[in-house]
Amino acid sequence: MRTRKSLLIAVVCLVAICAAVLLSACTDNGAAIVTNGDFENGTIDGWTLNDTSSGNVTVQPSGDDDATAHNGTAYSVSVNASSAWTYMTQEVSLKNNSYYRLSVRIRIQNLTSAVIDEGEDTEREIGVVLGFTEDSDFEGLNITSANISDYGSTSGRKWVECYIYFQAKATSDFTLFVGIGNSSVSPSGLVYFDDISIVETDSSVATDVHYAGMLKEDGTYSMAGAGSYVYVILLAVFTVVVAYLLVKFVRYAMGRDAMDRLRETNPDGGNDGGVSGAAKAGRALTSPLALFTYAMLGAFLVRFIVAITTFGFGQVSSQYYDLYSTVNTDGWGQAYSVIPGVPSLSAYVIWIFARIAAMLGVQGGSMAMAITLRIPTILADIITCYLIYSFAARYTSVKQAACYAGLYALLPVFFTQSALYGSYLSLAMPFVMGMMHVILLDSKETAGYAAGKSAFAGVLYTFALLFSNWVILLLPMILIYQVGAVVKTDKAGRGKVAGITAAQAVGCLVVFYLLALPMMMPYYSQGSYFAVFDQMYAGFKTNSAFMSTDAFNMYAMFGLANSGTVSTALEVCTWLFGALLGILAALNYFLNGKSNADLILISGVSVILFAAIGTGVTVEIMTLGLLLLLAYIIIVPDIRLITVFSGLALTHFLNVAQLVGRGGFIASSGDMEYLMFPSKSAFVIVFSVFIVLMAFVLVYITLDICYYNRERTLKPYNGKFFGMVKSDFRLEWLKAAVQKRKEKNN
Repeated sequence: MRTRKSLLIAVVCLVAICAAVLLSACTDNGAAIVTNGDFENGTIDGWTLNDTSSGNVTVQPSGDDDATAHNGTAYSVSVNASSAWTYMTQEVSLKNNSYYRLSVRIRIQNLTSAVIDEGEDTEREIGVVLGFTEDSDFEGLNITSANISDYGSTSGRKWVECYIYFQAKATSDFTLFVGIGNSSVSPSGLVYFDDISIVETDSSVATDVHYAGMLKEDGTYSMAGAGSYVYVILLAVFTVVVAYLLVKFVRYAMGRDAMDRLRETNPDGGNDGGVSGAAKAGRALTSPLALFTYAMLGAFLVRFIVAITTFGFGQVSSQYYDLYSTVNTDGWGQAYSVIPGVPSLSAYVIWIFARIAAMLGVQGGSMAMAITLRIPTILADIITCYLIYSFAARYTSVKQAACYAGLYALLPVFFTQSALYGSYLSLAMPFVMGMMHVILLDSKETAGYAAGKSAFAGVLYTFALLFSNWVILLLPMILIYQVGAVVKTDKAGRGKVAGITAAQAVGCLVVFYLLALPMMMPYYSQGSYFAVFDQMYAGFKTNSAFMSTDAFNMYAMFGLANSGTVSTALEVCTWLFGALLGILAALNYFLNGKSNADLILISGVSVILFAAIGTGVTVEIMTLGLLLLLAYIIIVPDIRLITVFSGLALTHFLNVAQLVGRGGFIASSGDMEYLMFPSKSAFVIVFSVFIVLMAFVLVYITLDICYYNRERTLKPYNGKFFGMVKSDFRLEWLKAAVQKRKEKNN
């Protein structure tokens, strides 16, 4: 009782902290909107430089009488751009519907503008630009050599104040960028900046000649069309329905299995005499084979429909095709330049399918190409569905196995990843599922059999890693299992198991290296002979540049989604946290009975916990943890685990679907564009709180199961299926609980 009270207090405190963060996010503290906009301290504190700005942005005294008169002590910033977009950024807080004046004093030493072709014989010059990264349609303040005279004389390269007015259409943190060029073009020149400011004003400026219109977040919660709303809402409801029906079908199947075992004790139990044709037909339609067929057919149909009706995740599809076209043009040595750390087998599969599509006349960037590049992920998902069925059939009945296969087939969080998102993590899933098959095989075996199991599990793990770098999170699980295989074997055979396992590890490492060899060749001339590992790390850095990259997690809960940069210290702490989870899993395994089932549960919980509170996580990680959690639920159908699993599946689906929908990729609208979540979106913050809370509840349940052996498994139901459903809707379970409480009190 005390433990439950402590848990409740912790939850309440966490919610209170989150509420405080939400309130603080919406509160105007009265501070200056732009920090260090005058650079009077002689530094660029408060500003962040882009990657190409190192050494090209400096602070210095102006040394100019005109500058001194207008700019205090005459400190200013010089931006020297040549061939790349050079800028600095700062996050600023703006209020919805408020009007603002954005101004800057600039002195152009030299400036060569770039031209953007906007079609229909229309061109636009780009020079010095002040804008906001969150709104790609907001032109901001664009100063060229030609239009600077609109603000004052530039003779003698004098300082000129340039300004615009705009209205903010969202309460959020926007990212102000100041520099030369934009994300589309890169002008060149040397320009000095000073007195950068944003000041709130009134609505009268809407008629000013320098009024620039609305500043809004790209696709501000519009979901880019009604189709996206329908998709997300319907499938969210569908997730709840599927999870509910899973529990009911499994309980019903348990009851049918018990009745079948009773019939087997009856000499006449196999006699169908007297059974009507209709009854026989009903049995055929609900037979294990029929249920399995439904699951596999459902897995294919939902993924096929999603694939042909949605464009997918545009950024991912574009990256895949860019990889193919770059390899065709420049060879495999340039693959890492397109997708840093791309796993070898994923790269080869992408190239093969894109090549087949190109040979058939499919154009890059088309709907047909987007569908083609998702075919491998869909096929892999169907294979995973079958492996879940065969896995469950070993530990339950074939009827229950069909139910679990159907859950994976129809749960939106899984088919969204493969058929909509197109994540190549789906290609790793069959190998992860196969690895769990091997890990849970009977441990009472000869040394040769134990060695073969250990080696085969390692091979399956390697193949999974060759398709997704995030499988590295399962490295503790496979290492613990393989060490356990050695320890469990008798002394006579222990050396054999250790030797074969070590040989497998070395062999897999060599294969891993050789498969990446074509992509590593350019790095040999630079003295980098292990570029595949360097690139794997670079891939993590690229995909996880922010505290939380579009993923609901602890940092997003505090308004840090897609904001901030993961420091080296935080990065080290995150991976140390992952290592600590691995150590705890090892301690539990070797000190608490060497249970392979518990190892799978703790590994799944570790991945989910890493996704919930780690830095730099992406939306892909959670599904890997959910697969492991589902495997354990098949073995031990604890109702608490099923509840948390369902909650995580629903919340994570909302994460991915809302992200894809905001950019228009569900509705396949003509203006599709990958759009990140705003850092202080209420949607992101609220559901991040849910994710974190459920992750910690999951930890509590895991401790209860693994250390205290307290399981609350599903109970068989011996009545009619629809009678069970009716009972739920009549709240009979609640009435029974109330009656039981009354009897206990009396």
